[in-house]
Amino acid sequence: MYAANKKLRVGYALVGGQPEAHPEAIFAPRYEDGGKRRWKKVGKDPAKAITALLRQEHIERGREMGLPTVGDTQSITASGDKREISTAIKNYLDALEIRTKRRTLNAYTKALAFFSDTVDVQYLEDLRREHVLRYLAAIHLTRVSSRTIANRLGYVQTFLHVHKLDGLLVAKDRPKYTKRAPNAYNKEFLRTLFAACSDEQRILFEFFLHSGCREQEVMHACWPDIDPARKILSVREKPDLDWTLKDYEERTIPLSSEIVAKLKARRKSRPDDRLIFPTRDGKPDGHFLRTLKIAALRAGLNCGHCRNKNRLSCAKHPVCKHVDLVSSKYSCGALIELE
Repeated sequence: MYAANKKLRVGYALVGGQPEAHPEAIFAPRYEDGGKRRWKKVGKDPAKAITALLRQEHIERGREMGLPTVGDTQSITASGDKREISTAIKNYLDALEIRTKRRTLNAYTKALAFFSDTVDVQYLEDLRREHVLRYLAAIHLTRVSSRTIANRLGYVQTFLHVHKLDGLLVAKDRPKYTKRAPNAYNKEFLRTLFAACSDEQRILFEFFLHSGCREQEVMHACWPDIDPARKILSVREKPDLDWTLKDYEERTIPLSSEIVAKLKARRKSRPDDRLIFPTRDGKPDGHFLRTLKIAALRAGLNCGHCRNKNRLSCAKHPVCKHVDLVSSKYSCGALIELE
């Protein structure tokens, strides 16, 4: 059965039209063969279930067109034909969609589209190292950082590995880059920043400071996640908002008495809100980083030497690389107060 976010729900089944928890349940796409209804067991992995369903649909369409098939899993290469890169990418992304976040899916989609356009080859079987080298030359001419290039090459390398094309893109092809440590702001920086903030911005950034949460976690933090009596924040996934945790692990975070008191006051003034820091129409706000950069520019905290990819200077624009909410895997938040 499908969940509210239109993804397959693991461990549930429809019984009498109602969803019931069945940990033992497995996926089995249904199809017809010779006028008989059949089911094909594929296990508990939703990605494999979707892939099996798509494969069966391709088989049925092929039969309607009079194309040859091999068993229940049409073998394109066995019939003398080749696999088109565009079709392989589409099927790969369709299977990826049900088990990854939208942002990750968009990154794979962009990387694979650029790869398909630059190799200038129609079939996977015709791909050679020389075509991949052409792609490498093209991607290094794009105006993106070495880290972004390394990430996109990783997406392409995973795609090639799935299709048994290891060796065309190797580890040494990925550029090296310096891993950034999370920024840490001292008391003077924070004092100057908060002085330039509105009341709304101040409590937002204080929440980052006291909780150490990632940006997405603050975007989707809801009032029921706060326990004022125990002074804790529970970080939980929100399936109805199409948001899951980065590491798929819920956790609780202790909060200071100071931020709990401010949150209580905020709650009284916003009794109908679900999200703690929503947009005007009640949706998750995806502009916290830009809000921070604008406040830092207004406070005169930019270094004055950074330029973004459009060559805008942080001396006059909110683009300073030293002002960030980005965290590393070793630290949940970047708004860290130094003693």
